[in-house]
Amino acid sequence: DAGTCSQWTPVHGILEGYSTAKLAKQDVWNVSCVGGWTAGNYLGPVSDVAEFTYDLYGPQYEVVSASTVKQMIDFEPYSFYGMGTFDLDW
Repeated sequence: DAGTCSQWTPVHGILEGYSTAKLAKQDVWNVSCVGGWTAGNYLGPVSDVAEFTYDLYGPQYEVVSASTVKQMIDFEPYSFYGMGTFDLDW
């Protein structure tokens, strides 16, 4: 257990639901930062999250190789899970 997100960032994250379930808004700032499914509780200032996402998925592939990203976004056979990536377009 690495503790709650509040121990690592001043940024609050709000969970409202999933594509199949609408939930009351919940602040996940005091939730464990190690239980975020494939997201790993990807929480931070919007500009940092956007920059990291851009660096990870390309077009320059600054975090991992292009071949690794290809595996990460191969959502078959499960249709919405890749290797460490959840398809938000399902």
